[in-house]
Amino acid sequence: MMKTIGQVLGAIGLVFLLTTPVMYFAVGAGWNWLFTVQLILGGAFILACTLTNLGEVSRVATGRGTFYVAFTAVSSLAVLGLLVAGNYLAYSSDLRLDLTKARIFTLAPDSVNTVNELPEPVEVLAFFRSDTPQYQHLEELVSRYRRAGGAISIQAVDPDREPEKVREYNIHLRGNRVVVRMGEMSERLSDLSEEALTNALLRLTRGAGKRVYFTTGHGESGLDDDHDEQGLGLARMLMENEGLEAVPLRITGSIPEDAAAVVVAGPRRAFLEPEVELLSDYLEGGGRLMVLLEPMAESGLEDFLESWGIGVEDDLVVDQNQVTELMGPFVTASASYAQHEITEAFDAMLTLFPTARSLIALDIEDVKRPTPLVLTGREAWGSKAYRRSPITYEPETDRRGPLPLAVVAEKETKGGAWSPQARLLVFGDTDFATNAWARQAANSDLFLNSINWMAGQVERITIRPRHRPASQIILTEEQRTFLSMFSINILPLLLASMGVAVWVLRKNR
Repeated sequence: MMKTIGQVLGAIGLVFLLTTPVMYFAVGAGWNWLFTVQLILGGAFILACTLTNLGEVSRVATGRGTFYVAFTAVSSLAVLGLLVAGNYLAYSSDLRLDLTKARIFTLAPDSVNTVNELPEPVEVLAFFRSDTPQYQHLEELVSRYRRAGGAISIQAVDPDREPEKVREYNIHLRGNRVVVRMGEMSERLSDLSEEALTNALLRLTRGAGKRVYFTTGHGESGLDDDHDEQGLGLARMLMENEGLEAVPLRITGSIPEDAAAVVVAGPRRAFLEPEVELLSDYLEGGGRLMVLLEPMAESGLEDFLESWGIGVEDDLVVDQNQVTELMGPFVTASASYAQHEITEAFDAMLTLFPTARSLIALDIEDVKRPTPLVLTGREAWGSKAYRRSPITYEPETDRRGPLPLAVVAEKETKGGAWSPQARLLVFGDTDFATNAWARQAANSDLFLNSINWMAGQVERITIRPRHRPASQIILTEEQRTFLSMFSINILPLLLASMGVAVWVLRKNR
């Protein structure tokens, strides 16, 4: 009985001793008191085995099996050495492989383009201690920009040790604590995300932005509505990140000369004839006009838009497919786009349009043939009898998909006041750009690319970093060490010890 117990303890002790160096390198938190306890127990167990099995130990030591045991031990140490060397090379190398489904550790094309276009080096000042999780997260983020070829660096500033820098940059410990600096200019990060850092770099490189005017006075969605689902507060913020200034415009007299573009976003009341004439004169002078319409609302712009080759249908698009099945039949999903600068990077990307009306591209003299920019799927149709319930497809009056949801038209102008080429872009929906839907699918990219194309910022037409809600938990250093030790060392060690003990007991039966 004593011999069997001694053999069990010896096997467990051997497991303890052999796994200690492996776990030390795997945990990577330095030497811990648990490793000391593990070594002491391992030695004590082997000593107990030796004392209770002196005869067996002597016979094994002089037998043929000793050679094979020694050979196996040396081979195991060699394999362990290769594993340690491989892990060290992987840790010290800059090579990274992102295997996450959402590619959350891969920079978006917009971020890569932005960091490679920096006119001079950028420094990120993070007012955290270097051992805090916030700084380590930001350091890893900055390293991705650096690996993409950008001249960007990061520096940790300990607020307790460098109070003069805290005062210099007006840092509040409960507020924003990251400053992005390029030359004499600086920007603050709104949060520790790729989207925020890329936007800060854009603001540094572009400086004062162009002005885009949004008409008011006809029930349009408001630029200052940050909380209302129908507001454009989020769209305004996204435009500011692009270096564009969104300005309200009440049409009286003339369109401002500094207008890079004019947007009519969801009018609920019709424009007056003088206002329509003013918009027409603006376009004829080389202006850029984007109109976002809504079904069941008369904008007073229908005849004007038709003169530019864009017909507006009085219908409601019904879309019944697997994508929008849970959202309802009046949310139209589209992944079909024209070959155009606005959508050139939209490879199978999805955009969503709640309660949209369809458009028609018409042939008009002097106007470059209008291009349907976004199309519905074949399952959709435009219901003319949308005021009745239930809504069903009527072959005599309704049109089957694909239906245009956005149409763009261009026209060359001679000596235009704004540009030599007038641009008109019409959407059959406003909701896709509002607070409730701008973050859904590729809606924000479509809206921002459209605005940038209208304003002549073609270089800003891209796919931007996705806005990902934070899904991390902040742990203290002690908590992280305990979790690592428990999952990598203690739990596997207990399982291995139990397995070895069962094997020894069965062998001795």
